[in-house]
Amino acid sequence: MVRHSATPALLALVVVAVSLVDVHAQPVVGFPGSEPSGTYPNEFYYVALQDYRNGDLELAMDRFDVALGRCRRDINGRWIDSIPVLAMTAECHWHAGNLPACRAALDQVFHLVARHRGWLARVDWDQLVQPGAVRSPTRGLWPEAAAVRVLTLSRKTSFLSGEQATEQRIAQGGSFEQLNIKSIDAVEVMRGIALASFRRRVLMGPLSNQDPLGTDALESTKYPSELSSVLGKTLIGSMRACERLGVMDDGRVMSDVSKYSAVQGGVHPLAGALMLCDAYAVAGTENWSATPAKARMTANAAAALEQPELVGEAAQLAAGCATGANAVAVATFCKTAALAIGRESRLAALHCLVAAADAAVTAGDAASALELIRQAQTLSSRRDVVQPRIDAYGAYVASRLAALQGTTLQGTGSGASKLDQSLASLSKFALNHSFGRRSVTSMPRVSQLSLIVQATTATRGATAGDEALQRYCSAAPAEVWRRDPVDAMAITMLDKSTALDLWLRLAANDTDGREFLRRLDVVLADRFLRQLPLGGRIAQVRQLVTAPETILPTEAVNFLADAGPVFEPLRNAAGQAVPLDADAATVKGNQQEVLATQIALNRGTLPRVIPAPADPTPLADQIPAGRALVTFTRVGTGVIATMTFQGETDIWAVAGANRLGNEVAMVLREIGAMKSRGKRLPENDNWKSAAGKLAKRLFPDSRIEDLQGLQEVVIVPDGLLWYLPFELLPVNEADDVFLGDALSVRYATTPGSAFHPTAPTAANGPIAFVGGSFFQPQDRQANEAAIESVLARLEQSRRLGVEDKMPSGLLGDSVSVLAVAAAKAPDLKRPLAFNVGAYDGASPMGSLDGWMRLPGPSPRSVVLAGFRTPVGVGKLGGGDELFMTITALQAAGVRDVMITRWAVGGQSTATALSELLPEIPFLGLVGAWQRAKSVLKETELDPAAEPLIPQSEHKREGVTGGQPLFWAGYLLASPTSLQPPTSVPQP
Repeated sequence: MVRHSATPALLALVVVAVSLVDVHAQPVVGFPGSEPSGTYPNEFYYVALQDYRNGDLELAMDRFDVALGRCRRDINGRWIDSIPVLAMTAECHWHAGNLPACRAALDQVFHLVARHRGWLARVDWDQLVQPGAVRSPTRGLWPEAAAVRVLTLSRKTSFLSGEQATEQRIAQGGSFEQLNIKSIDAVEVMRGIALASFRRRVLMGPLSNQDPLGTDALESTKYPSELSSVLGKTLIGSMRACERLGVMDDGRVMSDVSKYSAVQGGVHPLAGALMLCDAYAVAGTENWSATPAKARMTANAAAALEQPELVGEAAQLAAGCATGANAVAVATFCKTAALAIGRESRLAALHCLVAAADAAVTAGDAASALELIRQAQTLSSRRDVVQPRIDAYGAYVASRLAALQGTTLQGTGSGASKLDQSLASLSKFALNHSFGRRSVTSMPRVSQLSLIVQATTATRGATAGDEALQRYCSAAPAEVWRRDPVDAMAITMLDKSTALDLWLRLAANDTDGREFLRRLDVVLADRFLRQLPLGGRIAQVRQLVTAPETILPTEAVNFLADAGPVFEPLRNAAGQAVPLDADAATVKGNQQEVLATQIALNRGTLPRVIPAPADPTPLADQIPAGRALVTFTRVGTGVIATMTFQGETDIWAVAGANRLGNEVAMVLREIGAMKSRGKRLPENDNWKSAAGKLAKRLFPDSRIEDLQGLQEVVIVPDGLLWYLPFELLPVNEADDVFLGDALSVRYATTPGSAFHPTAPTAANGPIAFVGGSFFQPQDRQANEAAIESVLARLEQSRRLGVEDKMPSGLLGDSVSVLAVAAAKAPDLKRPLAFNVGAYDGASPMGSLDGWMRLPGPSPRSVVLAGFRTPVGVGKLGGGDELFMTITALQAAGVRDVMITRWAVGGQSTATALSELLPEIPFLGLVGAWQRAKSVLKETELDPAAEPLIPQSEHKREGVTGGQPLFWAGYLLASPTSLQPPTSVPQP
């Protein structure tokens, strides 16, 4: 190379000096350009490429870094020989799980492509052809791959570099390269662009169509105007087809593959990348079932072209799109490829073994899958094989295999099953991955969601960002599951609260009440589902197989109709009666849980049925006259409220939301609920004025007036408002008519569950009762007498926890109601570990988590009369224990839930239960509670028989159950109807 700013002798000295240093040393860079190597790309690139194919990512990254340092530079920076080096560096970071570094390397590739536009016109395409050349046999091929005819091309061709040293150019000044001819591997440069385009599409997903770098690259690699070489046109066409995948022009990719994948009767070096892009594109279409055949052809061509890294990618696509009809063939092919190519590429062999095991699981062949996954684990355990991403894929397959072998989720710690361990390994890579002691994003869809949140925040809620948030906060689409199940699992298990809160806040800013309510249903459901294994997928399967179609959403009914025989065995098993023997019921439940776990781990999108979703039709158009839905939601530092009735959804921001905590606490203290010492019973009506002040903060005056004319209201509270008995809020200016007296009040955890039950009504059956030392903790005899007084009112009763110790989660429909009169506080850090029955804590089927497991169903009504929250000790919490308990019980098949904000006990609770429980079979829980509450309010109480009342108040006279302390703590969560109410409930 001749430069006008440096002598040839000096440049020669630089080249010699660089060639003598160690391969790990820093490159010597001359000014204004450097050319440490005479080959493009330099030979160290090919050495690193082989290390990459051997599976040692750490060594490969080091050597690609050295190769990058030896690439050519000029006054404009890096030259095109850096493109394949950067592309393969990106591949290393991809497999290592370092997506930020992967994206940075890909950005550099596309910047170089755009900067060096027009370079394709300087290649001598005719020199690539080697007439009469005989290609040496490729090792590690199976018969199908060996039958592929490969076009023999030269690795080097002439490239016209620089510009004419004319007088005009010299007069312009500055440094420039004089026109000269270089020998470059142009095909490898083009292959680097093709692979970078494919990987950028994988990395960016649907956001690729908004990527200016991909568009610029496509514009920069147009066909040269005077190109006549058929080979050149074919190679450029192949590369551009891969670039089109990078900008989501999938239709063009699928049409171009037949034009450009072969020339002169043989496949060329870019054919493997092109065919892989085609298989990837087809996997995202309705014709996805054709992917295994296309992936197989891709693997054959890539192996014949000595590009084994593409073989593993193709194998994963084939396994991801395998069905019961072809899964055995896919598994056999992937295994054959793995065994044949093992000596040439440990990377490809490992990838193919995992894919073969994946397909074997789909085929139901646990024995073959186990052997294949063991071979993969043996290969992965080698010191010179470092493949975190493929290991995560292997963990997903191992979890599917564990479920196929009959393993269920058991939790963490010493009792963790193989399934738990595999999912923990997958989750660690997908959601908590580290690279070089630094936490990095490892999964594409997680990275994409992060980019959307950043962009939407920066643009303050542009429409495109709003729509993207909705798309990414929904379930992963089927094509994501087919292409990369680990990516789909990652976005399913990810805590999306930040993105969802932003999405909800955008609707609040637009003051669109209907849209806000629709989004709120999704946001609140996610708060529950993200606490469950697999993001709630197992819970969705349980509901799909146990709930009658009459209460399932239309989307779910259609889903089951299209699902074929997948759900039939489990639906048939779940439809049978639960055995009365605990051991038999446990065995039956475990068998069903295995099937549910298998379905949940399989690829595919499941409809949301838990918590019960709101209909697509806005609730404002469905709620009949006389009813209203009121919601309060934390949004950022504020609270947004909505009220839906008479065909409209009004929305407003609660003024002074930061004062709600003090004002709610004031109301609770004034009625005696939040006092942990001193007198409990109020001596005046100060609580009424405190409640009136709070009502005016929560509701504008017009909304308070509207409430008076209604017959029923359903309230969806949030945060500390879960502890507020809304029944105590006055609805008139004089603060003497209260919400609970003017109309019926129900509560719900989500807008959808307010109107859509998760279980049908049940036939009248026995009422199961659990009585603890709750009524008279200090007097066992009096406590037992109180329990007997409650049981005496029941025609059909079943006392649990004494002789009958059937775990509460296995009661099934042998009882219609479960009432628990025992003080029990949930673990705020583990709400699903709450022991529902209070007597069966040693059984895993006694917890909320156990209740949600199969066999199901559950009692249709549950009364937790002793549920304890922080209110009982004089504090306010976040309300999560109430939200999670109610939602979990309804997810377990309970229709109606009564729960306490604070536990009372004593004579008042015995009276309430004595009046409530006998009437449930006739009036339902809502009607029975209305009657029981009326009786309780009129009942004169003995303060000494109330555990909450201190001794200093035992002689107080005229105490009745009308004090809010005794009745206002009960919270009733029961779905109401979208049919008009029949009559005004009587208080």
